[in-house]
Amino acid sequence: MQKPNNLLFTRLNNLSKDKFSHFESFVNSPYFHKGEKAVQFLASIKPYYPDFAFPKSVEIKIEKIAANQTSYSVLLSRINDLLDKFELYEHFNSKTFLKNSLEYELELEHKNNVKFYHQLQQSRKNTIEDSNDFYAGFYKEFASISVCENNWNTDKEKILFHSENAMTHILYFFLSKYLLIYANKVTHSLNITAQQKETLETEMLLVYVNTYLEKLPLSVQCVYYIIQLFKNIPADKKEFDIYFEKLKQQTFALPKDEVTNEIKYALIQASSACVFKCYTDPKYFENAFEIIQYLVEKDLYFSDLHELLIQQRFILIVKIALGANKVDWAKKFIEEKIHLIKKSSREDFYNYAFGLIYFQQHQYNDAVKLMVKINLNSAQFIADYKLTLLKMYYELADIPGFNYQRQTFLKFLGKDRSLNKTHQKNIIDSVELIRWLFKYKKNEKYNELSEKITSKNLHYLLANYRDKWFAEKYNALVKA
Repeated sequence: MQKPNNLLFTRLNNLSKDKFSHFESFVNSPYFHKGEKAVQFLASIKPYYPDFAFPKSVEIKIEKIAANQTSYSVLLSRINDLLDKFELYEHFNSKTFLKNSLEYELELEHKNNVKFYHQLQQSRKNTIEDSNDFYAGFYKEFASISVCENNWNTDKEKILFHSENAMTHILYFFLSKYLLIYANKVTHSLNITAQQKETLETEMLLVYVNTYLEKLPLSVQCVYYIIQLFKNIPADKKEFDIYFEKLKQQTFALPKDEVTNEIKYALIQASSACVFKCYTDPKYFENAFEIIQYLVEKDLYFSDLHELLIQQRFILIVKIALGANKVDWAKKFIEEKIHLIKKSSREDFYNYAFGLIYFQQHQYNDAVKLMVKINLNSAQFIADYKLTLLKMYYELADIPGFNYQRQTFLKFLGKDRSLNKTHQKNIIDSVELIRWLFKYKKNEKYNELSEKITSKNLHYLLANYRDKWFAEKYNALVKA
């Protein structure tokens, strides 16, 4: 075997001690590399870093790893390739903004609530999670540059900093990730009273994306549409409808394998934006249903989710379908997708979902029989189905049943600390309004009911098109 005097050893010699150690870890990672020979080779030469003047015994050890001169040359070539990828990976790791962006995105995905968003805005973590797959998406994008370019070893600087293909590739990837982070902020901002001013960086980037939108990849365009959808929820319907149609036209014809994570994110958020829009116009339930029907039928809605999020989306889909008057579709969905819920909770969610359907169809006795069997421990679900139960007792004119459920429900709300204050207030206001509807239905003092609603500032419950029940019951009384 020839003395190891070639490009690989020259490059390894130029690495600092820490970098050499990082490279060894990189090669040892099964995520980045699955060949045992490279691991064995590096372990053999590591004690002789940096000059690699190893004795005959080590040459013999290497000969056992690479049986002949040809396999030895192939092995060195493969390690050279790994070193190329490692340098790309290290280059990405030096980009603090990208690392923070990915951390931000992943954490919001796992803890998708306003309280966590506030905490994230107030304090950034000083340390980044040390995981091989943590930067996987970014790493792959950087690594793909070297696949497109033939002269990576000899002209790295030109390729990374001056090559049009490489820089365009990085730019597109950066834009999609930056917009994802910003979209998460925008989608949360509806629940945050104090609006935060945009940074100059964000303003400039949004102008850039808007200017070159048609030339950018579909993943970037779709996330940009979501940002505009959420910004136009409180505004007129024209702009909202334009971006909704653009998103739908550009994604519904895509094969499943072309629906990237960014596009799937955009479609799911579009359905949420339409549900928010239902506060002022119930027709948007049909738009929301279009999106969720597409996602469910393409088998995209429930992929890669933890159990609680699957449960939340399962019930949300049933509610959206009912809001769009797609009762038969909702029944079929429940029967076909209930298996997605873990067996321990499956019966509860079956009863929950069909209870909502029977309530929609005014089959109140059947609905109550299912709803009273539910035994869930999530405050969000308890608040929702208990409120539905109270409405059903009102429809059945069952005062004892209403009073019992109301008292136990209010005790639960008094002890629970997981619901945010706004949500808890809305629930307590709703319980109180049902109690007043019961009271004034009996004594027929409707003027007094109207004054009560005004004095307690509860007109928002009557104006909520996502839940038309309160307005319907109130109007039925005062117009009787």
